[in-house]
Parts: sequence; C-alpha cells; structure tokens
Amino acid sequence: MSKIKEQLFEKAKKEQAEYHNEVQHLSKDKIIEKAYEISIRQEIYSILEADVIYGNNFLSDNQAQVLLSSKFPVAEIYEEWLGNDYNSCQDIRQTVIDCVDVMQGEFVPYSFPQNRSR
Repeated sequence: MSKIKEQLFEKAKKEQAEYHNEVQHLSKDKIIEKAYEISIRQEIYSILEADVIYGNNFLSDNQAQVLLSSKFPVAEIYEEWLGNDYNSCQDIRQTVIDCVDVMQGEFVPYSFPQNRSR
C-alpha cells in the first residue's frame, strides 16, 4: 500500500467524519437539500477508500500527492464534479433497462468463454 495514498485516505476519512458531524446538526429540510451532495461526496470517498483498502490503483502516487495537497480533497473533488459534464444518468438509465430485462426474464448476463483445452 502506498504511503501517499494511505495519507490521502486518512485525510479524506477525517474530512468526511467532520462533514457528517456538521450535517447531523442541520434541520431535516436542510439535510434533504443536501442529499445530492451527501451522496456524491460518499461516492468520492468510497472511490478513494477502494484505492487504498482494495488496491484498485485508480490513482497514481503523483495524483494522490496532488489531492493530498488540498486542505479538503473530498470537497474539492465534489466542486469539480459540479462543474464537469459528467453525470450518472446514463448509468441509472442502463440500470432501469437491466431491471426491466430481469423482471421480464430477458436479462442474460455476460458469460466469459471457458478455456477448453484438450
């Protein structure tokens, strides 16, 4: 495990804990207003966590170092997310189609070819 990535993960973990503590003290209406932010920030944190805990190697050490230089890396990534053209609607649309296919019994998961050595 990379020391840099471990430091980034610990920093993100602390940031998320502080963020959750702040959110818990908000009114129910404010929490509902922040639901999207809460969800996306958790996704960002999960990606960073998987990179360290499961060794996904999503980030290079250099990229992790750049993020580590940020005072609040999760918030900074979230702000970048808000300003980009990416969206999760395509993934959700595909999930809707997959769900319908499963419900209709038409979903056929991809089957990897078996090695048939003789």
